[in-house]
Amino acid sequence: MKKTILLVVWFFFLANIAKAQVIENFEKAGSLGIFRNAKLGALADSIYQTADPSGKSSGALDVHFNLKGISDKNAISQATQVMSSYGAQQLTYWIYIPSNSSIPDSLAIGLWLQAAVGSWPVNELDYYAKDIPKGVWYPLSYPLTDSSIANPAKNDLASHQIGDFGIRWNNSHCVSASWSGDIYIDNVSLIGVKPAIYSDYKTSLESFSELWNNGWKDSIYQTTVPVGGVSGVLGFKLKNGSAKTAGAGVGIQPSSPYDATKQNFLAVWVYADETFPDSGYFQVFAQDNSTWNWPNPKGITTYDGRSVPKNVWYPLYFDLLQASEVDVAAGSEFNSQKYKLGKFGLQVDAPKSWTGTVYVDRMEFINGAGTLPSIWVAANFENSSYGLQGFAVPTGATGTLTRVLYNDSYVMEGDIDFSKAPHQFAALRNGISLMDTAGAYAASVTFSVYIPSDIPTGTNIQFVLAGDAAINSAQIQSDNIVGSKIVAGQWNTITMNTDSLVRSGLVDPTKSAQVGVVIPEPGNSTWAGKLYFDNLTFYGITQSGQLTAVAKSNNSLLPTDYKLYNNYPNPFNPETTIRYDLPKESNVVIKVYDITGKEVTTLVNENKKAGVYSLRFNGSNFASGIYFYRITAGYFTKANKMIILK
Repeated sequence: MKKTILLVVWFFFLANIAKAQVIENFEKAGSLGIFRNAKLGALADSIYQTADPSGKSSGALDVHFNLKGISDKNAISQATQVMSSYGAQQLTYWIYIPSNSSIPDSLAIGLWLQAAVGSWPVNELDYYAKDIPKGVWYPLSYPLTDSSIANPAKNDLASHQIGDFGIRWNNSHCVSASWSGDIYIDNVSLIGVKPAIYSDYKTSLESFSELWNNGWKDSIYQTTVPVGGVSGVLGFKLKNGSAKTAGAGVGIQPSSPYDATKQNFLAVWVYADETFPDSGYFQVFAQDNSTWNWPNPKGITTYDGRSVPKNVWYPLYFDLLQASEVDVAAGSEFNSQKYKLGKFGLQVDAPKSWTGTVYVDRMEFINGAGTLPSIWVAANFENSSYGLQGFAVPTGATGTLTRVLYNDSYVMEGDIDFSKAPHQFAALRNGISLMDTAGAYAASVTFSVYIPSDIPTGTNIQFVLAGDAAINSAQIQSDNIVGSKIVAGQWNTITMNTDSLVRSGLVDPTKSAQVGVVIPEPGNSTWAGKLYFDNLTFYGITQSGQLTAVAKSNNSLLPTDYKLYNNYPNPFNPETTIRYDLPKESNVVIKVYDITGKEVTTLVNENKKAGVYSLRFNGSNFASGIYFYRITAGYFTKANKMIILK
């Protein structure tokens, strides 16, 4: 049984807004899309697909309220069980409240998310209707990366695996519990998969300086002294600000204005130590080069000292689109989507008696433009010449590994007997690179594991990624407990956020790594059984440049023939996996046709390196019936039948 490798995502765009990697755009008439299992509860009267009220796109989701003394709260939730965020930093919804709406200003609109299906508690970020301009599409964003760093126990998105998510409406704060109105939703999008780094201060300050002189700055300097594992940073040292005006700003006024008209966010990564006061705050800011106006305060997020974790690199954001919409609606002039940026940077404010240093790294612009990152399936055990693809049980661990046929696919079997010492199982692969030849590194790594139903409750499954010894003194691991995030009796996808480990300086992506699974003795030394492993997958890189020690000694690692495999499962609802092999670099086209031969969608249309590939096809927007998927690659053409059964 193959697990999810690639989520097929459609790309549609609202006019006049920055491009985004759209998860759902509600274009299909009569379809709720990913919210097809929407939970109405008592608050919303109805939820349905309708025309875009602004006329900018073909469709939107209409949530209609008709309250009669109800002060309850409810939610609509996404139906897909687990989805990769591909390393995105923000999950954005576009919201439209009509100009003549009677929606109360105090209605809370909560964006909520849990890291994986069945994992609790849910983390929620509330917006209020009073802060949303009326009569325009307005972006509301859920911060994926910073919420994971700030509160991993509550919202562990370190895996970049999103489970249930949606919007919760809370009327309990409203003065009136009897009102009606509509809120529209469109273009649910992933933002920031591929950030555009403006400055990383590896060798210099890169023209960054104090932007206004108010007597707070002690010094601004570039340092190569590691802070949290990062070697090139900007140090912003503040001195006692007694009798000085508040705030100190570090940033840049480029020699020529910076074009950010296609950008969604400006992000700045900061490092503050435990001395930074709770009463202090940070603001990321920008000014356009037309009016030089400071954006409306409603468009700027203020991070107080309590909300910024100490002694860790943490991203702060300025929402360029949101700030522009606020200013336009308020009649102000800041508009990053119309004018280029004249200045941008970071403001720090603290009690006048505080003296200390804040470090800055990775000032970057993020959006959702372009294609999703590449996905490299580093091990799927299909080709017999690959064998175990470098996996082994190291000295000091128990168990044996074997390549076996499981249902219709080959997988790696781990045979464990904890009655035999040592009482720890491990399946590890050494010498694997996290980077490709283009210099990109994997944002996250996943591994599919089948856990038997009789494994003792409380068994600890550890997904281990150990970097170079000069960078890590210990293994970096993600722990999942059976009965919580791991479910016995089925396949599970375990995950590791390599992006956060690299950003925090805990892993050097230029060094080879050790990846795999470790299971300590589960409190029952007599237990014996078998686990199965499949699809070690790297998100954000291609196979190019990923030759490991195993690959270098084996010239037969690439497929020898073109192949298109039967999809699995089949029949399916709503998703299935399609696998294919390429013996050499080829232009690949994979299309889906209905029973009449009419083309209904294109899944792949691009040049790909030689290798083994898998993609995930979601048929939720298609009717039940027989379909065909056909591959054309080089001289090779083949079609297979699949059945959607709802």
